[in-house]
Amino acid sequence: MQKNTHRIEALDSLRGMAALQVTIHHYLLCIPLLYTLFDGKQPLPFTSAENTFLNAFTFSPLHFVWLGHEPVILFFVLSGFVLSIPFADGSSNFDYKAYFVKRFIRLYIPYIVAIFLTLLLRAALYHPINIPISHWFLTIWEEPANAEQMKGIVFLKSETGFHNLVPTLWSLVIEIKLSLIFPLIMFGYRKLNFTGSCLVLCGVIIVYTLLAKLGMERAYGKNIVTFYYLSFFIMGAFVNFHKEYFLKIINRFSPAIILLLTVVVFLLSTFSWNAAWLPDNIQERLKIRSDYFSGVAGMLWILLFLSNAYKPIALSAPLKWVGKISFSLYIVHTICLLATVHFIRVLPVGIMLSIGFVLSFLVAYGYYRLVELPSLEFAKKIAGRVKNLKIQRAKS
Repeated sequence: MQKNTHRIEALDSLRGMAALQVTIHHYLLCIPLLYTLFDGKQPLPFTSAENTFLNAFTFSPLHFVWLGHEPVILFFVLSGFVLSIPFADGSSNFDYKAYFVKRFIRLYIPYIVAIFLTLLLRAALYHPINIPISHWFLTIWEEPANAEQMKGIVFLKSETGFHNLVPTLWSLVIEIKLSLIFPLIMFGYRKLNFTGSCLVLCGVIIVYTLLAKLGMERAYGKNIVTFYYLSFFIMGAFVNFHKEYFLKIINRFSPAIILLLTVVVFLLSTFSWNAAWLPDNIQERLKIRSDYFSGVAGMLWILLFLSNAYKPIALSAPLKWVGKISFSLYIVHTICLLATVHFIRVLPVGIMLSIGFVLSFLVAYGYYRLVELPSLEFAKKIAGRVKNLKIQRAKS
């Protein structure tokens, strides 16, 4: 029992790390020069100490501190791991209807509450500002939501944009959709051996790559991109199904080998930023594969956080606390950022960003207690009713 508790807490801590990275990422994107570097993906000339530092902070493993898209890939890998647990553990009484209801309510309520909270705050606080802050920040609340966009948001349409409201919620639409169909895949996946699991994972990646080359991504837009992110869910399932085998190996490693593996994972996590120093033609060839490096990094992060060597990190109190509120932090941190700056307006940007950053954690904790937990309890209650109804029908 203690082993299972460690595993759940370890994964919460890993989520906390990812949510913290995304939060730092969005606050740093408000700095014009950093946003320019991030958006252009081109190093500055080495003409000053400041340029040298900014290049190192952006185009090296130091970028790990403020990764943005890569932690989202890690979230998807983690979801695949967690959602496959009932199947990897050999459970034969998985109730898909109850799962569907529970998962949908648990994710959808915090998602839709965040949208309406943003609409209220924008209506109350927004007006154009002229301060030294990045173009990325200035464009977020610039355009009001229209009826078509709101329809897309409510009905989880893949092509709906979120940048003018809550930029992070695009991934939640994918998370909801994939997590609802993922168990259907796991019913077949759990019958596979190690080789079969590898072949399925490689097959999904190859099929998407072929579809992208055939122009399907352009033709069907974000609907086909949702299929692309399925590969990262399957990566998580692959790790979960074979974790005992991998952990037996990793737990035998010496501290030096664990350190070397950590360095490798850092390099994989920041691959697309380290690759900025490569020639343009090589970068172009590697572009479609950069997320897969992040996915492999996510698989290794899970194994490291579950390993004995990482227990002091994975079970550290601060990381566990951030992990507990990580879902809420991911949802609300950009809302706090925007509301803080538009409410204060007159203080130096650095001070406003610092206030918003601290406020993000306080609001995330409140959102966790007032929205996320009640949503989970409500989801469990409805799922329980679905299960009871199924039992009653079986008896009659």
